[in-house]
Amino acid sequence: MTTFADRRRQGIGGSDIDDVFSLPPYGCARKLFYEKTGAEADYELRSNDIDRGTAMEPLIIDMFSKKTGMRVCKIDDTIESDSAPWLQVHIDVFCNDGDQWFAVEVKDMRAEVFRKLKKEGMPRAYILQVQHELARCNMQAGYFVAHCCEYWGDILYFRVEADPELQAISDEAATRFWHSHVVANEPPTRLDVSDARCRRCQFRTTCQGEEFSALVKNMDAGEIEYAGESGVLFAEYFEAEARKEAAEAELEAIKDQIQQRIAAGKKGIEGPGGRAYRLAYTQPRLDNKAIEAAKPLLMAVLAALRPDPRAQKLTQAMTKIFTPKLVQITQLRVYPR
Repeated sequence: MTTFADRRRQGIGGSDIDDVFSLPPYGCARKLFYEKTGAEADYELRSNDIDRGTAMEPLIIDMFSKKTGMRVCKIDDTIESDSAPWLQVHIDVFCNDGDQWFAVEVKDMRAEVFRKLKKEGMPRAYILQVQHELARCNMQAGYFVAHCCEYWGDILYFRVEADPELQAISDEAATRFWHSHVVANEPPTRLDVSDARCRRCQFRTTCQGEEFSALVKNMDAGEIEYAGESGVLFAEYFEAEARKEAAEAELEAIKDQIQQRIAAGKKGIEGPGGRAYRLAYTQPRLDNKAIEAAKPLLMAVLAALRPDPRAQKLTQAMTKIFTPKLVQITQLRVYPR
């Protein structure tokens, strides 16, 4: 019996396009090559996101239908290009507004990704995915629908018009990848071993074998143990680290928005669920550029000592020799109500 995974290996689908172009933050052509040629993964990557997305899809479709008033129709089949059967797609659902049919791509997202989508709109990877789907279905428009469980009931949807020029570029790249790499069994150029995408990849050891083995050989055998089965834990760690970085960036963006809401002359704002205060104060700081110009050797010693605790003592002594300048500091404090 042919499984969905088997069918996916027989061509390039919409969710593969970001890999064809190696679009950050997740796309990698070499990873896609391993997937399409049936290479055995170095480890199985557990992902609650995938399980949650599968379970949430019918609920998101129902929300979208109710919000737009469009009826939906699901066809569980793979659609292929007549002239290029390696170009294929599996549509989540179709919808109809009474006059026209649309292909609909559904995504359940983590909170930080959902907020970024709400703020910045569709990224290139999703745009290319929908364009690939519209080209296979020969449709003039489609929808991209997103939902996040942390914002239950709040769905985002974007209407995407067919772009023949962009579709041609995507099809050409996918066809070139299929014949030059998959059919020819020739892997694309690998990413640098330090690339963040390699940290989460199930084929990291297979792909980066020589460099990865070299790193292992350089380990101190008496102190560090190589445990291949720990790959899942490392992948989960780096995935969580990436989420943390994204969340911190999102937090800074939200703080900027709060700052903009605080009117000039006001100390803060408050509303349902929270309060925010703008804290302004002055702090004495040394003018390092001026000191370096006058005493370059002293600054060189200070730089050499960091992060040694003696550097702090030297800085304290310098405040008695050089007059510090007062710097205005503004910080935002946000508290729940």
